Amino acid sequence: MTTLSIRFYIGALLLGATLLLVTHAARADERRADIWLKYEELPRRVREIADRERGRRDIKQVLEMRRNGHIFYRILIDDRGADLALFVTEGGRVVKATEVPDVAVGEGSFEKWVKFNDLPRPVRATLDHERQNREVKQIMFVRRNNREFYRAIIDTRGDDLAIRINNAGKLLSIDEVDDIAIGSREISRYDTDRERSARFDDVPREVKRVIEREAAGKSLKQIVFVERNGRVFYRVVIDDRRGDRILRIAEDGYLYEESEVPDIAVGSGGFDSNRFGHETWMKYADLPWNVRESLDRERRGREIKEILYVRRGAYTFYRCVIDTRGDDLAIRISDSGKVLSREEVDDISFGKDENDFAHAREEWVKYATLPRGAQAVLDRYRRGREVLKIIRIEFKGHVTYRCTIDSRPYPTLLRISEEGRVVGEE
Repeated sequence: MTTLSIRFYIGALLLGATLLLVTHAARADERRADIWLKYEELPRRVREIADRERGRRDIKQVLEMRRNGHIFYRILIDDRGADLALFVTEGGRVVKATEVPDVAVGEGSFEKWVKFNDLPRPVRATLDHERQNREVKQIMFVRRNNREFYRAIIDTRGDDLAIRINNAGKLLSIDEVDDIAIGSREISRYDTDRERSARFDDVPREVKRVIEREAAGKSLKQIVFVERNGRVFYRVVIDDRRGDRILRIAEDGYLYEESEVPDIAVGSGGFDSNRFGHETWMKYADLPWNVRESLDRERRGREIKEILYVRRGAYTFYRCVIDTRGDDLAIRISDSGKVLSREEVDDISFGKDENDFAHAREEWVKYATLPRGAQAVLDRYRRGREVLKIIRIEFKGHVTYRCTIDSRPYPTLLRISEEGRVVGEE
């Protein structure tokens, strides 16, 4: 084979791999529902654009949409009976509707607002039974994938509850109609949660500038690159004598408020108040004796750089980062003294080996797409409980499924191989 032929062959392989990745990303986007947000949950710079554009008009609906790997916000403004759709990027730039793959809005199209009294009698009866005298905030007639139904949003004086009913009065699930996700219970089905430790030298220039400005000479305790629910940002912990200061910085240098991004809590207090997790710094002397014994056995006399008490999902454990005078080594130890792997607890990745796993290919899939063996194992473990989400993970040619089961007080995570073998439970 000539040199030219070899180059052509390699080029074709690279092009094929690129097309495969693009196709995969597009399919993952299609599987992720648009998410209904409250106005106050919008990023600050998107809120500023929305306020400028709407003037004194009311905002009827806000959707977070992921298209082709990018996040857009569709803000529906009530324009004297007609609906005006405003599309804003996460960076605060207004874009045309033609730039965002979307559906039509307003009367006679994809969705339209309806009054309670205009509902068909069977729909009204089902809605009255389900809402239990609670206030109805909004009712929409929806046509999605050639199916028609009514979506009613109920005010539970906390998290919003969405009820979907067809014309005959039958209650429908979000999966049956592939609808937008509403409320923390439905939104949690589409959570992605990947974090990895980062060095100051490796962060983007705009992020460095913000860190240097905000730290003002104070030392940095931790920098973590976070990818959660499609949002990408850096969590920076600054060592301050009055208490640790937490910065959350977008790649373009935008400084988020704490409420603007879905993130874990850091610091003392409120350990169970955040569903994404919590971390608190600890001293070696304060560790339980069985945790100290396991740590001493694993570190082999090497220096401990940091210790944190961590809650991730249903797990609580101690993360101890060891200085190996090269690549950092993270050891995770349960309250009982058992050494855990990063993959068991879905924790921040440290060091080259763990960082490689953090870049594993992940996508949300439906129950029906599971291999038969994996379905059988999942059905046996869930015991009739609802499966909140299923994530397909492809790493070094091996495929596993991470299944989140609705258990109390915290969800149960079950990891199943393609052959139907349980490879982890937490």
